This record gives sequence, C-alpha cells and structure tokens, in this order.
Amino acid sequence: MKTRLLGAALVAALLLGLLVTGCSTARDDKPVIALDAARSSIDTLLDGSAKAINPAVGYEDDSYTVREHSDWAHQSDGKASLSKRRVLNPRIADGKADTLLGQLMEHWKAQGYTVTRDDTARRVGATMPDGARIFVTIEPQGNTHLDATVDPVKDPGTFTLFNDEQTPRPSSAATPAGRQDDPYWSH
Repeated sequence: MKTRLLGAALVAALLLGLLVTGCSTARDDKPVIALDAARSSIDTLLDGSAKAINPAVGYEDDSYTVREHSDWAHQSDGKASLSKRRVLNPRIADGKADTLLGQLMEHWKAQGYTVTRDDTARRVGATMPDGARIFVTIEPQGNTHLDATVDPVKDPGTFTLFNDEQTPRPSSAATPAGRQDDPYWSH
C-alpha cells in the first residue's frame, strides 16, 4: 500500500511540475518586443481602426499603460504589457452598433488579423500575426472605446516613459467622450 501511495505521489509531483513548467514557459516563448516597436504597433492598430469607421468619428486617446508581469509572489519577470485606449467621441446608438462592429471586423479581416466576437458584451477583437491585440467595446449607454495591447515588452520599471505628451487633452469644459451627439452614429 505504501508503494502505491508513494508511486501516486511521485506521479502527481511529476505532473504538477510539468504543468507549472508548461505554464511558465508558454509566455516566455513569445519574443520580447522593443518599447518603440510596441508603441508603433499600437498606434498603427488604433489609427487604422479609426480610419476604417465610416462616416469618420472624432476620438480622444488615453496615455499608454504599462502592466508588469508578476507571479503569485509579486516577483516580476522583467516583462510587461503595453496598452492604449482610444475613446470614440460620439455616442453609438443601439441601432448603429452592428454597423460599427461590422466595419471594424471587415477591416481587421482584410488586414489578415484573427477576429473574435462576443455578442453578449458587444465586443469585437482581433489579433495580429505578431500577437498584438485590439478590441472595440460598445457599452450599454453607447460609450465606445478601442483598446490595443502588445505583450510582452521589456518592463521599463517606470510609467514616465509612456506619457503621451503629443495628444491634446480635452479641457474640463469639453463634452465628455462618448456623450457627444453625431448625426449618423448617435441616431
């Protein structure tokens, strides 16, 4: 009986070791992308997607966001993900949501991206061959945003490298993004 129990424990430890190793190396297999290349990839995804929307919409960009990779003990592996959100200015009416999602899906497919759709959340996403991802989400009140992410990038260890100094920010008197009325998209 002790032999069986010892054998079962050994097999369980071996399987657990393989699972843990498999989980930790899956992310490690992807090449780490340089920060400038990641920013360029994100901007290309967001710009191309915004240009695919017809009629055109205004938008506002958030700053880049860095999220470091860390394990259960909060130990960093020296890598991070880089993301940026683009908020569309007009409120998207329920009747126009499928039109917007369809335009973006068509654009992404034409670019050779792998497209996924979540109808329950009114969310469509695409993955580029290099692993960069973009999603568009239309919230129930019509607020709409595009989110692009590149992962992994070298963890810069600071957020100050990613402040977007070039994009003008709305003044406090400006109409909040997603609340503006558009003759086509909001009706």
